Amino acid sequence: QTASIRLEVFPSVLARVYIDGESMGRGSEWTFRTLPADQPIALRIEADGYDSFAANYTLDAGERRNLPIRLVKTLVVQSPEDAKRSAERQAQREAERVEAASKASEAKKAETKVGRGKLSVVVKSGWGEVYIDGKRIETTPLYNHPLKAGRHRVIVVSGATGERKSRTVTIVPGEATRVSF
Repeated sequence: QTASIRLEVFPSVLARVYIDGESMGRGSEWTFRTLPADQPIALRIEADGYDSFAANYTLDAGERRNLPIRLVKTLVVQSPEDAKRSAERQAQREAERVEAASKASEAKKAETKVGRGKLSVVVKSGWGEVYIDGKRIETTPLYNHPLKAGRHRVIVVSGATGERKSRTVTIVPGEATRVSF
């Protein structure tokens, strides 16, 4: 006579299951259909980072049992010296993270202090070629083109008519400026 058992491990982690000391494989769900009935079965489940689960079950002939198994995270007990070293390592990692974030913020501030802003140029009808300070940049629409702070001469040559229009714009550090033609 046989019985069956369905095991499901929570949380769903890669675990090893043993029945009567024999490894039955790895996973988080199993169904065993031909287990001996009316005699004790030793069940053990192991997963890295979790306490082992062990229990004995006796199944009746023809029984189908569902067993949800909840694994418990292993608590690591440290000596005071180990705990201090661990806390120091964690504090060092946090200090390095804060320093990296601070450097990134300073770099952005430095870029703004150096004086860079952005310029967008659009044409109300049609399209045009954009020149900034005499240099051809792109066709419209031109979005968020980086420029040094200060005054710049913007010329747009209409793609349809060849007509030239110009404006003087002032770029402010860290800000976006928009010009329509």
